[in-house]
Amino acid sequence: RGEPLFGEKMTQKSIPERMREHHTEVFRKHGLTPQGVDWGTKEADILLRYDNMLAVIKAEDRSKRVKLLDVGCGYGGLLDRIEQLGLDIEYAGIDIVSEMIAEARNRHPSVRFETGDIFEAKDLGGYDYLVCNGILTQMLDIPIGKMDEFARSLIRRMFELCNEGVAFNMMSNRVNFMVGNLFYKSPAEVLNWCMTEVTPNVRLDHAYPLYEFMVYLYRKGVPR
Repeated sequence: RGEPLFGEKMTQKSIPERMREHHTEVFRKHGLTPQGVDWGTKEADILLRYDNMLAVIKAEDRSKRVKLLDVGCGYGGLLDRIEQLGLDIEYAGIDIVSEMIAEARNRHPSVRFETGDIFEAKDLGGYDYLVCNGILTQMLDIPIGKMDEFARSLIRRMFELCNEGVAFNMMSNRVNFMVGNLFYKSPAEVLNWCMTEVTPNVRLDHAYPLYEFMVYLYRKGVPR
């Protein structure tokens, strides 16, 4: 494979540690708000992202109680949306920022929220769906090659843990400007990699009005 993208001394923990540092700082500054998880202030955009994540659930599964793990859950904003929509979902969240998880537990004391790294956390099996909202849109100051390898590792890990499917979003490179701290990818490249390396059952949504795209991966079939 040639020289590892992470280098001899790099591990998968190196990037989560950098992300933990950044998001802890942002959360301490902005608190229990969308800005506190680095999502800006436009509520319509935030709700659209939540709804796009929930769209991973197949129509036939909406009549039964499914188990969903929110990777990078923050303070549980997606759960707020689930409750607002009245969906019957057994939700759990995991995040590397302990202060966010503490707030999530305070707000939803009966729900499982765990502080941890999905690469190392135990007992994460048994979930029908895993979603990842935002982790793969930011690059911070991480070298692009290392971020690319991390993204592939995270996608593989989530798919390994799901019974039914996975959803994640990425910044699209089909734009007329780019911001230095964001992680832009070619939708065609991501689609090809997912179909070749993860599963042929893929749906990609590049049609919603944000500078990003959604990818849905399934073990069996692709819902229309």
